[in-house]
Amino acid sequence: MLKNFISSYLQKDQSRSNKSNLIKLLIQDPKKSHEINSFVDFGDFKQRLYHYMNDIKEKPKCLICGGEVTWVDRLFMYRETCSSKCSGKLNLYRSNPKKVEHPEFTTLQEHYDYFCQNKLKITESSLSKYYPKILESAQSIDFVEDLNVKVYCFLKRISSVPICKNCNHNTCEFDTFSKGFHEYCSVKCSSNSEQKKSKIKETVRQKWGVDNVGEVTREKAMSTMVEKYGSHISQTKEYKENMKDIMTSKFDVEHYFQSDDFKEKSKSYFYETYGVEHNMQIPENIQKSLQTKKDKGLIFKWTKQQVKSFEEYRRQVTYLSEKSYEANIDKINPIRYERGHLTYHLDHIYPVVLGFINGVSAEDISHWCNLQIIPHLENRSKGAKTELTLEEFQSKINNI
Repeated sequence: MLKNFISSYLQKDQSRSNKSNLIKLLIQDPKKSHEINSFVDFGDFKQRLYHYMNDIKEKPKCLICGGEVTWVDRLFMYRETCSSKCSGKLNLYRSNPKKVEHPEFTTLQEHYDYFCQNKLKITESSLSKYYPKILESAQSIDFVEDLNVKVYCFLKRISSVPICKNCNHNTCEFDTFSKGFHEYCSVKCSSNSEQKKSKIKETVRQKWGVDNVGEVTREKAMSTMVEKYGSHISQTKEYKENMKDIMTSKFDVEHYFQSDDFKEKSKSYFYETYGVEHNMQIPENIQKSLQTKKDKGLIFKWTKQQVKSFEEYRRQVTYLSEKSYEANIDKINPIRYERGHLTYHLDHIYPVVLGFINGVSAEDISHWCNLQIIPHLENRSKGAKTELTLEEFQSKINNI
């Protein structure tokens, strides 16, 4: 009865709008909708109605390879084929209805070359039909799951999943049937590979005449940024503000080095690797830093008495600077940056060591106008460098 009702309803009008009206009527009737829904146990109501009307209990298969086909809702039907490749084969067959024939080969390499041409879809049904021996041998491989990979491994005589050429530890992933397995397990290993580096160098040398393409592009990039922004983009106010906003939204601080996440990661890394909590506690780095300062003339050769006098001078400056900071915190640190070993430091604009050498009093070098709050990395890299001359510094103190 229900099928007669549906066929008579659609006989008058086969348009999409009329089918939609029919579906609405059937859904509103509990008896009819139940009968349709119980016919098959997959798909939505529209899909189940199609199966009910055509008395089909199972999903149709691809006419070429027997794979699963998709349901097209707007056409109220299933596709005939599972892919554009199979669709092309079906059209070719319909225009020239001859039996599809695949040649026989004697070597595994010939089979591989033929499969790479995509003339045969590598599925269990197609292989069992045309190349059953290949399928049987491939299915005996147990170190991979995918049939494509199994067939590839059999044809290429691969007995296990390849190991990364760089780290010699992790296995490599399968790319495509024509390309096979990747040579490296990750982008990191690929980038660190000496073979890859030398290949890139050779290509760049042939194309640009240099070892690093950055030598060619750096100057052009810099001139473009100067033209657009007046300087390097990282020096612009907009960029700095944007970075602050990103860091604040992610870590609730203005710089990643101020975040608890960085501090914990940094401490755990240095402790696990070197047994210390900070980079400058590593003996090699301490010696390297001292040597660099000596080479740049930032370490002065003093007598024991001078060293003792400087230590006393520095203690006075530290004490007075803290007092000056507490009394003038609104001027020195109005935003209230957090001070700490890995966050912000209280810095002397005119360095303490130069103040000692040039006979500047501890009170003057600790004056609030000579104090500033700067990131710890900036303070460490600054050392005894300053843009102020002694005369400019003294004039600045005297004018306040």
